[in-house]
Amino acid sequence: MRRVFLCLLFAVFLCGCAGSDHPSESGKLSKEEQAAVISHIRTFVARSKIKLTPAELAYMKTHEPIFTVSYTGYKEGALTVRWAFPRQRNLIITRSGKLLSNSRADWRVRVTTDKSTQLVPQNFYGAHGEELALPPL
Repeated sequence: MRRVFLCLLFAVFLCGCAGSDHPSESGKLSKEEQAAVISHIRTFVARSKIKLTPAELAYMKTHEPIFTVSYTGYKEGALTVRWAFPRQRNLIITRSGKLLSNSRADWRVRVTTDKSTQLVPQNFYGAHGEELALPPL
């Protein structure tokens, strides 16, 4: 009896976890929603004090970014939008939680410069709140 109970408990645990890791297609961002997110980011960056060169701003407006999402539920999870500029500079913007929500501004912006690994040093913030990576020594 105890083995049956443990097997049932394990099966319920597996079924409960399976739904949240892989939402249905309707639970993922559509192409139109992805385009709206990218458009919002472009507008935000153009108006912000993020230190990009005019060439990098033009590149960001004319090139599609790398757009990745790790879903945890219905239109919920963590997304990363990345533009790789020439000279090993990257603009990386992330968000987690409800991906289309206006209720909380939880966006993180990083401009990285690293020729070897593209790693961002921990606890390094720019003058305007953006995270910046230092070039390798």
